[in-house]
Amino acid sequence: MSVKEDVKRYFKFLAARLDIDSVTFISPLFELNTSRAPKLTQAIICHEFNENISCVISPKIKYFLLLMMGSLRVAIKWFVIILLAKVIYRKRNNHIERIKKSNAILVGFVALREGVLNAKDFDGFMDNFPEKELISIIGLRLPSVSMTKYLAGNHEVIPLLGHIQISAVLKSLLMQVLNGVKILKSFNIPQSAREICSEDWLSGHSCASYIYGDAIKRIVMNSQATAVTYFPFERHDWEQVALTGLKGFRKVECVQNCTFSPLDLNMYANFQDAPAYRKTQPDRIHAINSSWASIFRESLGFLCPIEIMHKHRFSDASFQINLDGSKKRMLVISGINKEKLDLDLKALLPIATRINVDVRIHPSITNFPLNAIFNIAPRNSFEDYGCCVFGDTSMVFQLICDHKYLIYIDHDSIPNQNPTQWFSDFGSENIKAEELLSKFSFDSEIELQKFSL
Repeated sequence: MSVKEDVKRYFKFLAARLDIDSVTFISPLFELNTSRAPKLTQAIICHEFNENISCVISPKIKYFLLLMMGSLRVAIKWFVIILLAKVIYRKRNNHIERIKKSNAILVGFVALREGVLNAKDFDGFMDNFPEKELISIIGLRLPSVSMTKYLAGNHEVIPLLGHIQISAVLKSLLMQVLNGVKILKSFNIPQSAREICSEDWLSGHSCASYIYGDAIKRIVMNSQATAVTYFPFERHDWEQVALTGLKGFRKVECVQNCTFSPLDLNMYANFQDAPAYRKTQPDRIHAINSSWASIFRESLGFLCPIEIMHKHRFSDASFQINLDGSKKRMLVISGINKEKLDLDLKALLPIATRINVDVRIHPSITNFPLNAIFNIAPRNSFEDYGCCVFGDTSMVFQLICDHKYLIYIDHDSIPNQNPTQWFSDFGSENIKAEELLSKFSFDSEIELQKFSL
């Protein structure tokens, strides 16, 4: 059975048990973010959701208490953010005036570069707009950006958190409680789904998705009717909620800013039984090349027009690295999946006791506990290595090197998110974690020998 059929069957399973067509029923059960919820994805592709699932008796009071505690934490968090915004955010009126004059609005996460907020999701793509004064950027905050710096904003970047309304927070909390109770009362689900729901209630992820989507729609509706709103093409719930709210009122387009694997389930589209907000497609998709455009159309099921970009975040953004299979050094480039990185490093621990292993941690993974036996890789330089282990990261497509020394470690417990799997001629290799050591041999001088992949 294909991955698309797995997802289709999963949504059919949910639809038979829940009224999920409402745009207000937002849940991690529908987002299917493989990096955030690898166990749920694994359960879907292993067909743990089926008609013959047995009733699991569990202490529902435990989950109900988690739902209540999580909702209280979410309420406190957002009320504090709203108060901070009233104190720090002074550019609201200027930003609304800029929105009214803009013909392009870019929505995405912003990073700090040389102390200035930058729309990292649209690197390269912004060069397609010669008149920068007619562009507005609605920015979501990364953990690496301080709240005070973020809320201060700048001329181009509008801090989304400065436009949150209490009414949206209250509505999101009501939705979370009602949806949570509905799941607990009428839905027998595998443990993987129970866990992701309880984690979501505690983190407030789905609440945030609704709150972001609501704020984005209200900001964009201040623009002229001919303005185009651009989202990063990752299909997270906040993007889908905002896109659904704007569809038909403003032209909405998505820009490919990353790559993903066949097992990134949130990227599949056009399922009849999916919730309304997950079925919404943009008016246009901007792809980095024709190969990815074909994947969007033929494999992922998008029906909207697809256009190839002339400039994008991968334009002139390659990294030269010498991999020759013989150096006593290994580079590990992580993606955003913490569980995957943790498993990779555990599998590499025996090797790291014999050779130098440098780890480049993705900036979205904050405070990752790195064993002292591993080294932090230089941030802005690439040196000579024997081989490179990569995770669910787009950087693998930016490396100029001998691809036969690029390794993806496959673990049975989580989905394989190797993005190069779409391309059979790429040249990298999947290696099972338990077979990793057999690919390496060491002589008496503890030297990594050349190996053939």
